[in-house]
Amino acid sequence: MAATAVRMLDALSSRLTVVGLAVAEDRLREVRELNLPLVFYHPIGDVIPRLAIDRMLNRSRRRLVADAVFVCSDTWIGRVSAAILLQMGRRVMFLRKVADARRVHDMRALVLEESPICIVADGRDESGQLPQGRVHPGLYRFVESREAVAVPVSVAVSSAMRLLEGGRVQIPTPGSVLAVAVGSPVLEGAKGGEIRAGSLEKALLASRAAAEELLHNHLR
Repeated sequence: MAATAVRMLDALSSRLTVVGLAVAEDRLREVRELNLPLVFYHPIGDVIPRLAIDRMLNRSRRRLVADAVFVCSDTWIGRVSAAILLQMGRRVMFLRKVADARRVHDMRALVLEESPICIVADGRDESGQLPQGRVHPGLYRFVESREAVAVPVSVAVSSAMRLLEGGRVQIPTPGSVLAVAVGSPVLEGAKGGEIRAGSLEKALLASRAAAEELLHNHLR
């Protein structure tokens, strides 16, 4: 499955245009210079576009966050993402959906992980699904437990098919343009601080707006 998925991603990524990479790389360097634990978070809809960008960079031996650990769920999209990431030589840790001791074990391992974490910000909550742009309450607790800086990352896509998770997972169509933006870091959780309600959502929406503006400026 992994080899097939990577071949499909190769075919797709070779036919995409990505804008905003140079600025994104500069922003990431600035964040790394804080010398604090990091959590990079993004919407579930950006999973495939981010994998496509990673695959494109991987061919030229570049990576946005070289030492990052990618958190994957035990859902279908999570398992496929994990297979692709492992095939590309990236590190993966699982966070199981089941609300029992196994998830507690997974979460504890993630909190103790020293490398930067990349994780989906939204998805499903107790009601079944979070509205678009909403951050799962558990992410606030996770960032605070790691005493980490939270950094939103967004990818806007000019043309995509949508499926899974209520149509929120987007698969870029060949020839489309991807615009990537790294948002302002949320520093409140670092060094034992408490993150204000809505801070992660606000930063994520701002990064989404920045990505969409990049895309709009490129296409006009």
